[in-house]
Order: sequence, then C-alpha cells, then structure tokens
Amino acid sequence: MLACNAASTVVARLGGAPVPVEGIIAHGLASVPEDLTLVGVVGGLRTIDAGLYRRGLARPGRGVLSRVAQPLSAHIEAGRAGSRRFRADLADIVAPLREVEALVLACTHYPAARRWFAEALPNALLIDPAEHLAAAIAYRYPEARTADQAERVFLTTGNPAAMRHGAARAWGTMLTATAVRRVEPRPGHRVIQLRHAG
Repeated sequence: MLACNAASTVVARLGGAPVPVEGIIAHGLASVPEDLTLVGVVGGLRTIDAGLYRRGLARPGRGVLSRVAQPLSAHIEAGRAGSRRFRADLADIVAPLREVEALVLACTHYPAARRWFAEALPNALLIDPAEHLAAAIAYRYPEARTADQAERVFLTTGNPAAMRHGAARAWGTMLTATAVRRVEPRPGHRVIQLRHAG
C-alpha cells in the first residue's frame, strides 16, 4: 500500500512488481460522495500535475478545482502548523476554493492541519483518503485490527532518526528507536525518493 499520494501517481507503471501495489488515490476518489457538484483537491505538485484526482472525480455537472499546497507539507514537517506563515500560505492556497462542497486532502501531511483547513473552509466536507485506505486494510486483513501497538514496526529507506523526529513534530507521535528500521534496497533495485519542495 502506498499511503503517499505523490508516490501513488506511478502505481499504474508498477504492474510488473513482484507483489501487488495499491495506491491511496483510488481510496481518495472512492471517498467523495457522488452527489457533489464542486469538489476541491489540495496536494503536492506531483499529485496535482498527474491529474489523477481531476480526471477521476470528473462527472457531468461536477466541477473539480485543484490547488498545489506544497508549502504546507514543509510547515507541518517542521512543526509550524498553525503558525502565522502557515496560516498565510493556507489562506492563499484555499482562496479559489471558497465555494467547494468538499475538499480532498490529497497529501498525508494535511490531516495534521485539519483544524486550520476547517477554519479556512467552514462549509466544506474535509476528506482524508487515508481513512478510506485504513478501513480497506482493516477489512481485508482483520488480524491487523487486533495487533498490539508494541508490535508495529516502521520501515524507511531514509534516516530513522529523522523519521522519528518528523512523526513527533507533525503528529505528536513518539516512536522508539527500535520501532523504526532502515531498509536497504536489494542490489539492482533503485529507490526513488520523493522530496517535498518547501
């Protein structure tokens, strides 16, 4: 499962992977009620430029407005959600979205700033695709629902300390050193790192 919207833009190209790969975008699309006539999407540059949300949400009689909200990810990772600069950037990003009935938070960073999105767009239904994705995983793998929190291990190809630090700043989640492990790509395999341009 790819929880990252930007990474999920390449799922269609991973058909030959040795294990099935599923992305979050399909879950984001499935989360939007069919009867809406104007839907907004905020995400990173790669996610918005791919156009998967725009095309997937398009219906006769429905408008879809997309906005790149890249600076917000950097603010959230740095623990600046709610700061004056964050609020100013958010206001600029959502200004053209004032009339949307729903807003898809098409970056897994953005739910950490849900309260500020709600303040900026008080009449919009906020949609977190990760909620739909998590429900799908729980349905498919019922044994995962009963797993003890202490059994969870987080894998990264990056720096484990940076991952723990980011989880604490953005989400207030404290991960132990043993809960985060670095994995090395197998010989002959490349790791593509998607970085947020802040």
